[in-house]
Amino acid sequence: MLKGQAKVDEFAWIILGAVGFVLLITLVFTSTVSRPVIEPKSLELTLAREDSHTFPITVRSEDGRKMTNVTLVAEGEIKDWLTFNKNSLDVDNSTTVKITVQVPKSAILKTYKGEIKALTQGGSSLMSLSIIVSNQTVLKLSSRPVFLGEFDIKHTQGSEILDTRENIEISKGAFSESKGTFLMSYPQGKKSITTGAYLELFVTETNKNGDLIVEFNGFELYNKRTDAGRIVIPVDKSLLNATNTINILTTGPSPFLFWSSAEYKIEKMNFVIDFVDIAERERTFELARNEADNFHHFVLQGRIVNYSTPLEEVVIKINNQIVFIDRPPLVAFNQTFDKDIQGNKLIVDRQNKISFSFEKDAFLQLKDAFIVVYFS
Repeated sequence: MLKGQAKVDEFAWIILGAVGFVLLITLVFTSTVSRPVIEPKSLELTLAREDSHTFPITVRSEDGRKMTNVTLVAEGEIKDWLTFNKNSLDVDNSTTVKITVQVPKSAILKTYKGEIKALTQGGSSLMSLSIIVSNQTVLKLSSRPVFLGEFDIKHTQGSEILDTRENIEISKGAFSESKGTFLMSYPQGKKSITTGAYLELFVTETNKNGDLIVEFNGFELYNKRTDAGRIVIPVDKSLLNATNTINILTTGPSPFLFWSSAEYKIEKMNFVIDFVDIAERERTFELARNEADNFHHFVLQGRIVNYSTPLEEVVIKINNQIVFIDRPPLVAFNQTFDKDIQGNKLIVDRQNKISFSFEKDAFLQLKDAFIVVYFS
């Protein structure tokens, strides 16, 4: 190899290493920038010419980390109607921004559309805004979003085998006895969802010379002369402990058959629980006094990111009033509530709660959920 060529090759490797280092640093620093999220995702206002209205939005990071240099901009045919109390901000957890709409005198009677965008190096988020310009006098409402977060709603019903023993042989004769004693665990975390329990025995062979006896934590649950086949022995929930002792034995033959023995062969014994697991998700939220006293309606929004099929009806309650029983839309959830399903006005106070549940087997994961309170 020529001496000059070696120097060129060495220089090329240095350049290549420097480029790789720059790319690595760029990747590390750009990957740590969070994407902003605006809530609510959409809003529609009805205003007259020369009307002014102020409403809040919430800006937060998608992953909960602090964001810097977030810029808010208005776009669309209403961009010149909007002013922000701040449009360049740093966000730690979440920040509320007030936006004022000023409808010009020259506006015609129609629906105007636009967008509010939050921009960072990590990405962008937008909120769609529609303004209906009308001659009618409408009630001017203020609003405030309350973030509910991400949560699962589920209703699961079924049976679960907690423990199994196989190839059990018991016998009893005049001079010998073989019985089985087993320890089976019951997780205490399942206590709240357990509706029943049982032992399931599969008897493969027996000479029926004696009764089969099964004891659970010292209580006799079964004492019968048994044929081959499947046996289900109920276990009362009150007998369940973290660790349970099961004894299996036989009474042995009658005195007239003293030379023989009673025998049972059990292929398998299962310790089974029946359960109903209902995860009713409840969120509490607080309203200011003027929001509660002048309440008009709620808007619930969120994204459904995972669900069981077919999706069953979900039950939504606000302060124990049922406001929704239906199959939700499969992508975006956007519902307005001012009455319960019986037509009664919603009762709200400073402290409030909203709950979600299923009445049948189903699963749903709701993300970026929030409830917007509208008040006069």
